[in-house]
Amino acid sequence: MLGFTDRVPGSIDQSMPRFAEVFGQLTNRAADNGVKVAFENCDMGGTWQEGDWNIAHNPTAWEMMFNAVPKENIGLQWDPVIKWLA
Repeated sequence: MLGFTDRVPGSIDQSMPRFAEVFGQLTNRAADNGVKVAFENCDMGGTWQEGDWNIAHNPTAWEMMFNAVPKENIGLQWDPVIKWLA
């Protein structure tokens, strides 16, 4: 499964509790079914402090995401192939 993380409008810090809640449950369900979850690495016009679309746009955010949801089946999408980071 591949897509954008989405975010709560505002800072990435404000988005992390909801990210952990949603993707913690989703990655557990995915793992139970042999599915990996990957996120697009794109700022979608946002910054750390402001934005509406994507959390996964820099290494600090990636680390926060992987710490919030420390699962083997979660990673980043890198063109042209998916590389799994955790």
